[in-house]
Amino acid sequence: MCEVTKHIPTLDQSRLDDLRNKLSPLPFQYTVEIEEVRPLLSKVKLNKSVGPDGISHKILKELANILAAPVTSIINSSLHQGIVPDQWKISRITPVPKIFPLKHVESDVRPIAVTSAIAKIAEKFVSSYFNEFYDDYTDVNQFGSVHGRSTTHALLKVMHE
Repeated sequence: MCEVTKHIPTLDQSRLDDLRNKLSPLPFQYTVEIEEVRPLLSKVKLNKSVGPDGISHKILKELANILAAPVTSIINSSLHQGIVPDQWKISRITPVPKIFPLKHVESDVRPIAVTSAIAKIAEKFVSSYFNEFYDDYTDVNQFGSVHGRSTTHALLKVMHE
């Protein structure tokens, strides 16, 4: 076990609970529908490693019609309570060499994190809701971390000005 964060104090859970209780209810538009989850479950890639939850991607894919409703309920419960299940926060980290042979572990190895497929599906919804909300506040000259914009767009803008 690696303890790279042992010097960081733990969060005061009571303060988080107080903040969560002061929040207004989540608007209806941020409720996930079964019809949105089903296709994501059926598109789970079988060639990817199984996450730390041990749920087979083949089971998620083949039983997408049956699992869509309970998975949707879990995602909605997480969104409406403002709590991410502990199981979704766990990753299995694997060091992968960038070059062979290794010269320096610090610079020649990159970490690959394997997370739960269900957590990734929930993350897609949160990401799209976040981006949708903040699109109105994004500067027209910002190109990084904005859906549909890239460094190519930034270069074209510079070239045309």
